[in-house]
Amino acid sequence: MTDQDKDLPLRQDLLRLDRLLGEVLQEQEGPQVYQEMRAIAQRQGAERTQPLPDSLSAEAATALVRACGLYAQLFNIAEDLHHTRRRKRAHRLAGSAPQQGSFNRALSRLKQNGVSFAALSEALQNAYVGAILTAHPTEVQRQSVLDGHRAVRKFLTQLNAGDVTPEEERELDAKLKRVILVLWQTSEIRHFKLSVKDEIENGVAYHPLTFFSALPRLYEQLSHEVQATWGETPQLPSFIRVGSWIGGDRDGNPNVDADVLRHAITRQAEVAFAHYQYELAALYREWSLSARHVSVSAAVQVLADATPDLAESRREEPYRRALASIEARLAATAAALGVPVTNRWPGATPYANCQALQADLTALAGSLRDNGSALLAEGRLARLIRAVDVFGFFLMPLDLRQFSGSHEAVVSELLAKAGLEEYAALDEAARIRVLLRELATPRLLYSPYLQYSAETQKELAIFREAARIQAAFGQDAIGQSIISNCASVSDILELALTLKETGLIRLVDGQPVASLNLVPLFEMIADLDAVARSWTRCLRCHGISCCSRAAA
Repeated sequence: MTDQDKDLPLRQDLLRLDRLLGEVLQEQEGPQVYQEMRAIAQRQGAERTQPLPDSLSAEAATALVRACGLYAQLFNIAEDLHHTRRRKRAHRLAGSAPQQGSFNRALSRLKQNGVSFAALSEALQNAYVGAILTAHPTEVQRQSVLDGHRAVRKFLTQLNAGDVTPEEERELDAKLKRVILVLWQTSEIRHFKLSVKDEIENGVAYHPLTFFSALPRLYEQLSHEVQATWGETPQLPSFIRVGSWIGGDRDGNPNVDADVLRHAITRQAEVAFAHYQYELAALYREWSLSARHVSVSAAVQVLADATPDLAESRREEPYRRALASIEARLAATAAALGVPVTNRWPGATPYANCQALQADLTALAGSLRDNGSALLAEGRLARLIRAVDVFGFFLMPLDLRQFSGSHEAVVSELLAKAGLEEYAALDEAARIRVLLRELATPRLLYSPYLQYSAETQKELAIFREAARIQAAFGQDAIGQSIISNCASVSDILELALTLKETGLIRLVDGQPVASLNLVPLFEMIADLDAVARSWTRCLRCHGISCCSRAAA
């Protein structure tokens, strides 16, 4: 097969998009804009640049620039789709060797290099990969535009199916043209500044679109590839997760406070619970298994007997009755956490934690496998069990982040109000001694009878709210507190003391134990050099264990 044959679907997609965009432009802006856009594209292909013609009005020039931008977006979508076709489908259908970057390529190389199944399993048990969502100020594309891009990709994919009839092609062409028209008439950037709540909405929007389906399937694929390579079925931990800074990053947005932190975790939880409810409802619709034809385990029978679904039509359907029990308890859990969800069976007992929900779902899977319905334990149920393990009751762990100078200001005020040292006047060695002294005592510096600055009150309130969130949603809901521009050991100890003041560090047998990770973020070359020379030794001398991140 020649390269031209391989790229034929791409050329067809580009010709289609070019034609449809041309129709939209000629209808909306007149033929001149389209002809100029085509001329510019041809000049770019020949690597020649020329100024815009003087005959263009300001309005036409603006339209021309927008047209070229939209054409580039559509071109990129088609090219990306083509790469996906070539990388995933074409190579697999042709039986090609494992491709670079694929699971089977990586696992095959591990096997060839003598890595045993036991060694791989142990490595995965200790692995952690976290993709972190941030509200970056350079991300200006609107969800409306991104939705349009996804629609273009979907319709191109459908058009590339081998059995599209002429009528279906005309219909998909019309759908594509409508999407392109909407993109042309939509403002690409917002005319207003996003609030933190807007950023939180943008962050959680990716889960229904991608993460809820992609992550469970990724684990399925990895499990399949491991089994195919070593001939043994792995017990994969959920070592790949998605986290977020949005709603906990005060250094990135000074408008983040305790109320915003609570809103972020509640909104995240709402998305997680809605997904679980949707999947449970789908299983309820699918599993019409009758007690006349199947048996169930004792654990599932207990769930069925406790059902709130007392309809006569469900009397002989134990799995549906059991699913109703799980759904009712899940809704009660959300209500107890202050998460708004639909509850069609109120009055159930909430789950104590996410593991209890997993136990009920696992009991369903076990009963199916033991009673002739093993195939039903896979698919939707298996993905739901994995999703609960990955996303918990809080969707994604939320990181806290603050500038090191803010932690220093809080500690300085706490010490001053307590009638102790003038912290700002101390050198590094003296600061370390003072901070270690305070970390070793259960006494708190904060007093409810004293007045503190607004910034100190805000910081303490953030951490107190984080402690409440951990107590309600689980310790993993707030995973770590990151110190921006960290430059010294005292920068870490200042955060540690603040965590102790707010219940996130407690003394256990005289030693401070944190319920989250303290993460120094090194952002200056000098600080990175200092880390390599002396930080590790210095931290160990003081009995400090923490994570670290480096940023150039």
